[in-house]
Amino acid sequence: MASFLLAEFLRFESTLSFLGIVVLSVMF
Repeated sequence: MASFLLAEFLRFESTLSFLGIVVLSVMF
């Protein structure tokens, strides 16, 4: 259960960082 939550959290973090990079590249 804990490993599943960790995997979900990491997937969310990677998606969030990817969106942040896209937003920054669009802004500048």
